[in-house]
Amino acid sequence: ARSRSRLRAHAAAVVAAGLIPVLAIAGHLGAVPELYGLVPGSGLALHAATGLLLIAAGVAAATHRSELIELLTSPEPGTVLLRRLLPLAVLLPILFAVGSVQALRLGFYQVHVGLAVYVTFFIGVSFWAAFRGADVACRVESERRAADQAQAALELRNRLLEAAAAARTALQQSEEQTRQLLDLLSHTPVAARGLDGRIRFWSAGAERLYGWTSDQVIQAGTRDLLGTELPVPRRDAEAELLERGEWLAELKRRTRDGATLRIATHWILHRDPSGHPDAVIEVDDDVTEQRHAEEAVRTSEARYRALVAATARIVWTMSADGRTPRDMTQWEAFTGQPASEAARAGWIRTILPEDQPETLRAWKEAMRGRTVLATQHRLRRRDGEYRHMELRAVPVLDDTGRVREWVGAHTDVTERVKGEEQLAQAQKLQAVGTLAGGVAHEVNNQLMAVLGFGEFAVKELGPDHPQTKDVEEMIRAALRAAQVAQQLLTFSRRQVSQVRRLSVHAAVGALAPVLERLLGADKTLAVLPDRCRSEIMADPIQVDQVLINLAANARDAMHTDGRLTIATDEVTLDAAYGRVHGVDHVVPGAYVRLSVSDTGAGMDRATLAKVFEPFFTTKPVGSGTGLGLSTVYGIVKQHDGFIWAYSEPGIGTTIKIYFPAAGPPAAATAEPVTEAPAERKPLEPGLVLVVEDEPAVRQLVRRSLEGLGLTVLEAENGNEALEVVSRRGERPKLVLTDVIMPGLNGPELSERLSRTQPGLPVLFMSGYTGDDVLARKLLPETAAFIQKPFAPEDLVARVRSML
Repeated sequence: ARSRSRLRAHAAAVVAAGLIPVLAIAGHLGAVPELYGLVPGSGLALHAATGLLLIAAGVAAATHRSELIELLTSPEPGTVLLRRLLPLAVLLPILFAVGSVQALRLGFYQVHVGLAVYVTFFIGVSFWAAFRGADVACRVESERRAADQAQAALELRNRLLEAAAAARTALQQSEEQTRQLLDLLSHTPVAARGLDGRIRFWSAGAERLYGWTSDQVIQAGTRDLLGTELPVPRRDAEAELLERGEWLAELKRRTRDGATLRIATHWILHRDPSGHPDAVIEVDDDVTEQRHAEEAVRTSEARYRALVAATARIVWTMSADGRTPRDMTQWEAFTGQPASEAARAGWIRTILPEDQPETLRAWKEAMRGRTVLATQHRLRRRDGEYRHMELRAVPVLDDTGRVREWVGAHTDVTERVKGEEQLAQAQKLQAVGTLAGGVAHEVNNQLMAVLGFGEFAVKELGPDHPQTKDVEEMIRAALRAAQVAQQLLTFSRRQVSQVRRLSVHAAVGALAPVLERLLGADKTLAVLPDRCRSEIMADPIQVDQVLINLAANARDAMHTDGRLTIATDEVTLDAAYGRVHGVDHVVPGAYVRLSVSDTGAGMDRATLAKVFEPFFTTKPVGSGTGLGLSTVYGIVKQHDGFIWAYSEPGIGTTIKIYFPAAGPPAAATAEPVTEAPAERKPLEPGLVLVVEDEPAVRQLVRRSLEGLGLTVLEAENGNEALEVVSRRGERPKLVLTDVIMPGLNGPELSERLSRTQPGLPVLFMSGYTGDDVLARKLLPETAAFIQKPFAPEDLVARVRSML
């Protein structure tokens, strides 16, 4: 209310401000000072009045713009009447006032006459204005109604036109939908069946998909020609259809030719005008190929995952900038590092520190050049163990050639790296063994000459000669050198296996000096008294190798003042021993037990479980081969024995070896004994062929055999031997040949001679290691063999036994 009062007061002030300059202007125009004089002796000039009028109009326009616009443009009758009468209401009083003042000046009438005339005129003007206003209002109202009617008619016409256009559009849409529906029915399998199961409608699409025509399925009645297999019982599907009005599922159906299809079906319940269920509309979609493709994709993914798992690979993906991990599932499973920690090159912390710089350099270079990354490093597993990994990562490019992501794979190559290291170590050992075999061959040849000719010298000098003791000392030195050569052969592990009856305790006693030197002066060897009456069938060289390997392991495990104890006894094993010690197929019976105990650092259970594995060692890199105990294990198994280890950390280790006890010696298997000089009777005269590339050995053998009354033919190699036999024309009684010689070797010579001299006995001799002979398959397993160096008595006994 206060706001409206303020607006009215403001409007009145504006009107008054406008009337004062209008009166002043009228006074100037009518030369009536009374109208523009404000006080006696002063007045409002024409230009001032004009300026005030303009100011008043501007204020009115600025403050009452909406009212002025409505006054000038509104079609309302009152507004129209105001616009028409407002000029008369303003001008008529001014003109009457000017005229009255001029008439009084001229003396036309008195004041009271003028007042009466003014009143009468004003009343007349008022009546005229009232009638005129009523007439104007009537005309204005009539014009407004006519305009409203015309506008209503125009709107009605526009609505009719819009309705007609909408009807045409709806008709066109209906026709299009009808065409689309007909086209859909011609391509999409659609069927309508009653609640009794009878087909009422069968589209062309259904005919093409299933092979049955509309007439055929309708005539089939309630019989299901498609052999439908629902994923749920039919009553459950129909119950859901009645409840929800539709049912969606995937089912199987058979075509007319017997093919099984996988169908995605949509059942829609149709109701009659009264709302009761009337029929079921079935819209089918053949998804057989889609499901086969999905199955192929799943199979491919499963095959890929299985392949990744089988190849021990860790597959991961990284963003194009290499900062944001994406699929790190396998990475986290292997390293234990979550993807959040692997972000922003955090994955580098899982790599061995000394491998990190090279890995980062290769990764940055591959990202910069968008090339394949291929490098190797050691990756920490979640249990803390570092594994050797081969990393290969490739950039995946989009259509524009930009890197979309990186896909990488870590392949665990730890076993391969270990195998390469073990192969290198084995090759080193093989080279050492080859060198040892070659050295032993040369040494044996020379020692054989020293020993043989030394015995000849002692025999010729006699026991009373002053130089006999010197020669005997020379022979003893040569025997010690022969033992060293034999140990070298043992180290090379490549001598020919010669199994014979053996006393384990005697073998330990014979090797004790060697073992003492092997242990060193700061450690003690104790050989306990023999508590075993049985012998074993074994290769003495391999038994020596077992003892040397066990002593070497004990030496490395013991500190100063350590003690190595070796004992032998006889035990009886049964199946219970096998169950307790985890040994399969124990043959019950008597066994000779060799026990080797040290006072070393000992081993825990985890180490003890792997102690016989090849290349397993607890020694620093470069300090052990990991083959010592595995070689012992292999030798024991070759002799049908068993081995068992017991150890306690800080106390020591005991290795127990069980060799099957040999039965009583048979006379037929007794080894030839060295003949006494009195028993060396000459043999029947005969021809013996000696083939040896070393002249000293050849001369020694010749002299030894000539002492038996035999005739000796010498040859330096196999080819020369064939020529000598061919020239002689006489069949030799025996051929004594070296195994490995330049040109034609010993076994090849034996084969060539057997063609012309069938049944000719051959005795092979060699200073080379046996594995070289066996690896080349030069020496048959049943061939007679004598190992260099040998004494003349041993050779004579062996030849006598063969002849």
